[in-house]
Amino acid sequence: MRRAYDSLMSFDIIESFKSNILLIPIFILTILVIVFLVKDIIKDEDNTVNKIKYILNKYYLVILILIIISYIINILI
Repeated sequence: MRRAYDSLMSFDIIESFKSNILLIPIFILTILVIVFLVKDIIKDEDNTVNKIKYILNKYYLVILILIIISYIINILI
């Protein structure tokens, strides 16, 4: 993951994708969650946390399958 992150920070997206297929979506998702959390802090709400809990509770099996598939792809590449 570290090698993929270094490649992503160097704007070498293809190398980052080759190193770890999940890094790019995780990176984008992390940035979005941080932005929405800051927005919630400013507005004094907790919508983002509730949405994250809902998504994780409803789609945990899909998320787990995607992680397993990406792990297998990373092993094969």
